[in-house]
Amino acid sequence: MTPRAGQETELRADAVRNRARILRIARGQLAAGDTSLQLNAIARLAGVGVGTV
Repeated sequence: MTPRAGQETELRADAVRNRARILRIARGQLAAGDTSLQLNAIARLAGVGVGTV
């Protein structure tokens, strides 16, 4: 069921971990000077599927 406007839903624990890992990798890539932020590369480095990213 999709939440209505203004309603928040809790993320599953694995979704929280994946999100944190994806953001950490993307920030690291930016800090290293890689501004391309290709989804396939971020997904591979984070160990998740590109659909997750």
